[in-house]
Amino acid sequence: MNLRLVRCLVPVLLVPALAAADVARRIDAIRITPEAILICADGMAFLLDGEEASALNDHEWFVRGDALVLVAADGERVLAAKTEGASCDDVLEEERERPRFWPVEIERHENGVFVRLRQPDALEAAIQGTFNGWDPDPMRPEEGGWSYHQRMKRGTHRFRIRYRLEGHEQWFEEPPPKEERAGPKARLYAIEVGDRGVSWSIEEAEERALKPGFGAAYNRVEGFRISYAIDFERGLRHPARLGWSQAYALAAERWSWEASGAVPLRLLPGLRLEASGFDRIRVPTAWTVSESENFAAALLIKEDFFDFVWTKGWSARLALDAGNHSLSGGYAATEDAPIAKSTDWSLLGRGKTFRENLFAGPEGIAGTNRRIEGRYAYDSRNYAKGPSLGWLVDLQGDYAGWELGGDHNYWRGIAEIRRFQKLAPRLHFDFRLLGGAIRGNPPPQELFRIGGIGTLRAHRFKELSGERLFLANVEYRASVWSSLQCVFFADLGDAWGSDEREDFDLESDMGIGLQNERGDVRVDFARRIDRGADDDLVVSLRLSRMF
Repeated sequence: MNLRLVRCLVPVLLVPALAAADVARRIDAIRITPEAILICADGMAFLLDGEEASALNDHEWFVRGDALVLVAADGERVLAAKTEGASCDDVLEEERERPRFWPVEIERHENGVFVRLRQPDALEAAIQGTFNGWDPDPMRPEEGGWSYHQRMKRGTHRFRIRYRLEGHEQWFEEPPPKEERAGPKARLYAIEVGDRGVSWSIEEAEERALKPGFGAAYNRVEGFRISYAIDFERGLRHPARLGWSQAYALAAERWSWEASGAVPLRLLPGLRLEASGFDRIRVPTAWTVSESENFAAALLIKEDFFDFVWTKGWSARLALDAGNHSLSGGYAATEDAPIAKSTDWSLLGRGKTFRENLFAGPEGIAGTNRRIEGRYAYDSRNYAKGPSLGWLVDLQGDYAGWELGGDHNYWRGIAEIRRFQKLAPRLHFDFRLLGGAIRGNPPPQELFRIGGIGTLRAHRFKELSGERLFLANVEYRASVWSSLQCVFFADLGDAWGSDEREDFDLESDMGIGLQNERGDVRVDFARRIDRGADDDLVVSLRLSRMF
């Protein structure tokens, strides 16, 4: 019989029948869903097809195996009964000790995710997951249970909850461990945070994972690069990681590789030791354009926005993650070498040629570099990609040469601040401030370079360079139709302190753009406003956010 028809007929037929038998006045609850029909009446439990967690008529109940568990409204009295007519006096001892109604609620709010544990008898509760480094954070008591609020970026997050009941020394877990599990697995809640809300499930998580993968890229100095990578992780709380990748550049006819590892240290929660060795190309200004966007532009329209240096060496650092804060410091020893353009092919770029690599051989590119690196970041954005609320503060510093050795003596500091503010349901205001300074004799690849895509949108590509940097990008976004947004923007900045540009002279442009809601497909129309009105309108297509 069609389940939808059953759902309609059962309340009509069963309730009057029970009433005729003088039972209807003792019905505790009736729950009808597309998957199941659950009835508890006069101390009797009835189940039709499936399991369901529900709250109805001041009772919480769920079906576990062949038993239905009913928790009274006061949260104290727990009844469990066999289905198909067994008495509710047949209480399961395990459920008397630990009520197993569905206890967790997960809700998405504009400024984060709320997790609630409906367990009023718990003396204390804590939550641990990927968002807090698997270190237990205490949950806050509230009426009927416990709650926890956390900013979670778009993507998948995993966690478990632990709580302790009165009269019990041990901690109970939610979700509980799977007794019949085989191998190194654990049961976790998995939350998928998206633009519209959250969805969640319970999954079996591997405590050991081996992750192989293949990749491809294209640029003007390597041509096609075919790569293979393998990563190994062990542990759920603070996993140890090992990784190896190797690639071959067809046009440059050259192999590259990188090995990396991270080991958690028990001195502090979230503290780890990281190390890597490599012999590969490096992009000094990769922050202006995403790698996937540059790959598509080079392959399709013969536009390569990156400039490359070949580098080999090793690095080691200590890193600490503590909620929204992260801190790292370490040492790196590298040797850089110039690399020239090796191909002029693309699918649609007939009649064009790739520009020469900026670091294809000018004096000063090659040399050894010994430096100490430090970094601090504060990240309260609600999403890592496509944020609508929060701050990002990123401070970096390098000290190279002098008593450390190497061919270059310099220090460099970079500070970046981003703010994302939602003004109304369909209005957003975002800005980025970026500043930097270099002192000493840095190699050419370490100078600041701005202009064009990703920086000053109406300027020539990387037309400004020097040992000082200031950049400000301001955007006002308004949703105009469905997921289409109109963006009004302004860019201000300068790079100076070089032979070509010694003094600070602020340059600016402004314009309008159209983008999807996430901002990863966008068209910008920009014009300079620091010169005459005859400057050309610059049109750019982006496949990633500006910042």
